[in-house]
Amino acid sequence: MRAIILLLAALTCWSRRVLRCGQQVQTDTPDYYFTSACTRSRMTQVASSYIGSLVQCKKFAARRRGLALNFVYRDLLYDDVKNYSGPTCLVFDCPEFDVQLSFDMDTIFDYYTAYARPMPTINQTCLPRIGVYLVHRERKNFTEARDTCESEDGYLADISNAPKTVQLASALAKEHIRKAFVGLSQEEGYFITSQDMPLDCLRYRAWAPGEPKDNRECATLSSKGYWYTKDCSKRMPFICELQPSGPLRPCAHLSWRRRNVCREKFGRSFPNQRRWPKCGDPSIEENTFKLPVFKKRKIQN
Repeated sequence: MRAIILLLAALTCWSRRVLRCGQQVQTDTPDYYFTSACTRSRMTQVASSYIGSLVQCKKFAARRRGLALNFVYRDLLYDDVKNYSGPTCLVFDCPEFDVQLSFDMDTIFDYYTAYARPMPTINQTCLPRIGVYLVHRERKNFTEARDTCESEDGYLADISNAPKTVQLASALAKEHIRKAFVGLSQEEGYFITSQDMPLDCLRYRAWAPGEPKDNRECATLSSKGYWYTKDCSKRMPFICELQPSGPLRPCAHLSWRRRNVCREKFGRSFPNQRRWPKCGDPSIEENTFKLPVFKKRKIQN
């Protein structure tokens, strides 16, 4: 009887794991959210194409693993530039940060980013075509580290593929940090990523020799690119990954007296046939909507 109970428990656990693998579809395909009209990014361009629709431009950007894009709406161009014949879809390896130092105004492009709310801060680092991260040097246990990342609109860094593991290991090496907590821990006897994906559902592994060890339920990444298990109560540096999200809400932090004016002005810049201003207007830099300066979140160093 006891053997039957154990067998049923094992089958239930296995079926639950298989169900989770079927329910969770791992995808690195981001969405891209409108952020600024008549604005061109000066981040590194990784691809461009002659594409007629925003939907196809977004798909093109996702295939090239871009984190932001510029797109031309021909119907929204000022008369003097309606004969523009260059690429209509530009893809960038990194998004603009909230300080907005890499924007060029008075262009024919609208800007879209996978990181619209919140936009990355200058404290964070973009790993090109990978994501936006912040390496915390202060030591916290796994639960504290996870809570800190969530308070910063993110999660402990996902290391479930080779590019992320390699690039994040390099980031640790630059900070002279040997190991740091990342988004991989045991749940019901199985390792689960920060994206709630069972590791058994994935092919990639980077365990160091002899790992994972018994009775150590939380994972760390080393500066040499290996995964190690640690007791979750240990205090370690950690890596937070910013959650791609949107849409942009640039007026949310303003006082109610200024919020309606801000929303009305921002709304006039959205892509539609009657939008004002039209891109390519020589006077556009004076008239176009400019994003408010965001309040910086306090991030411990």
